[in-house]
Amino acid sequence: MNLSNIVINNIRRRKNKVAFLLIGLIISTATAVSLLVLGRAMTEDITRRLDEFGANMAVVPATEGLTLSYGGITVSGVNSQGRHMRESDLENLKKIKNAANLSIIAPKLAGQTSINGTTALIAGVRMPDEFRLKKWWALAEGRKPSAPEEIILGSQIAHTLNLKADSVARLGETDVVVSGVLGEMGNQDDGMIFADLAFTQKLLGKPGDISLIEMAALCSDCPIEEMVKQVTVALPGTRVKAMKESLSLKMSAMKQFHSFAFGVSVIIMLVAGMIVLTTMMSSVGERKKEIGLFRAVGYRRSHIMQIVLMEAGLMGIFGGLFGYVVGSIVPRYAAPYLMHANELTFHIDPFVGMVAIVASAGIALLSGVYPAVKAAGLDPAEALRDF
Repeated sequence: MNLSNIVINNIRRRKNKVAFLLIGLIISTATAVSLLVLGRAMTEDITRRLDEFGANMAVVPATEGLTLSYGGITVSGVNSQGRHMRESDLENLKKIKNAANLSIIAPKLAGQTSINGTTALIAGVRMPDEFRLKKWWALAEGRKPSAPEEIILGSQIAHTLNLKADSVARLGETDVVVSGVLGEMGNQDDGMIFADLAFTQKLLGKPGDISLIEMAALCSDCPIEEMVKQVTVALPGTRVKAMKESLSLKMSAMKQFHSFAFGVSVIIMLVAGMIVLTTMMSSVGERKKEIGLFRAVGYRRSHIMQIVLMEAGLMGIFGGLFGYVVGSIVPRYAAPYLMHANELTFHIDPFVGMVAIVASAGIALLSGVYPAVKAAGLDPAEALRDF
């Protein structure tokens, strides 16, 4: 009889003990996978929530001038008299080492214009990027612009000029439609006009120019100072302002969640290893006669060790597989009830599955080494004494 058949027969004969070992591995692996999956989902949720604070880096020309505040960042050098950056400079940002960490790049052109004969500050923006960047923006009335000749007004300037959604206004020498009015925010946006970037460049007579670039950066594996250096090198003659606190909070939160999930997972898998060790030791004790008989008919010590380790490894593989399936499903249904978290997004990650199976099998094998050595070291004569 070959070793694989012996292992299968042993598993069939000891169903209760095998079931106990398998359940222990499944629960341990499922718990570890659940923590990792939940930690990843919570990290993504925290990142999304932190992104709602808007830009955490801004690039401006190395000149002084009119001061503006965007997303909590005060920048200067955006006056119409200073040197402007070019829209083509945005391509350089896509070439920096950590370009993948830049989730939003929102260029702007700021300047002065007149609306219905009143001097006002206008910001040319890419509307989709601007709304993604400033998630706190909410239209008190109207809709988002759908054409270049449509603008958005801050609440204060709309009230001052008595303009509402769908009103027609004279912007410089061009008639435009007020598509929407922003709700009151208590910052400089309340007194500004927001228009399409290309339209604003044409209105101000500055084709291709931009005044500043706002960026939302997600950087979990690099220092913000390094990203600032990369952007400065990519855009010479500019100054980069960074909200280091925001990025540091992001990085700290992400690392804490991952560290917590990993630490608890390691502890749980160690407990699983103790379950395997205890169960296998008990199994070896119960199988002394069987092992003695194998030795008596010619099986070597290496054969006995292979039998015990194959049983442990097989249980580890199945425990890891079923544990991964259970651990991937449970958080989806448990999080809304246990954590009141209804907005978490969970992903099926094959890599986590492979790691779960390998980790479970590895721990089962390591935990089975001592019982295997113990079994291989049994004296056949002593083992068969009670036959």
